[in-house]
Amino acid sequence: FAIIGLLFGALNDYNFKFVNLLFCIQIFSIKKRYAPIEEVIYFGQFYDLILIMVKIVCMAHVFACLWHACSYYNSNNGKTWITLLKLENDPWMDRYLYSIYWALTTMITVGYGDIVPKNEFEVGICLVTYMVGTVVFGYSLNCIGGLLNRIEEKNKELT
Repeated sequence: FAIIGLLFGALNDYNFKFVNLLFCIQIFSIKKRYAPIEEVIYFGQFYDLILIMVKIVCMAHVFACLWHACSYYNSNNGKTWITLLKLENDPWMDRYLYSIYWALTTMITVGYGDIVPKNEFEVGICLVTYMVGTVVFGYSLNCIGGLLNRIEEKNKELT
C-alpha cells in the first residue's frame, strides 16, 4: 500500500507524508525478512560489493537531503548554494541531483569545490558530512579490502 501511495504521490506531485513514512518503515523491515535467505544462499563477492555501494549511496542520500533542505528552507534569508547556482525555479529533481553529487564528492573526499556552503547552516552540514563521510569511506575501503582478501583465499583453496 505504501508503494502505491508513494507512486501516486510522485505522479500527481502530492505530498503524502503518512504514506511516505509507511514506505520508509517498510524499507527498514526488508533487512529482517532478507536475513534468513542470506544465511542459506551466498550470492558471491560481486553481491557484497554491490551492498557496499548501496550503503555509500544511502548515506549520501541522507546527507544530500540534509544539504538540500538546509539551503531550500533558508533561501529567503540570503545566499545559499541553490541561489549561487540559480536553481531556485528548477524542478526538485535537478536540485536533488546536484545535492547527491555534492554529497558523494564530499564523502569520497574529492570535493571539486563547484558547490560550496554559503551560510552557517550549510557549513554545519558540511562539517558533519566531512566527519561521517570520512568514517563511511574508511569503512567502505576496509570492507572492500576484506572482500579482496576473501577472494584471494578462495583462489588459493582452488589451486
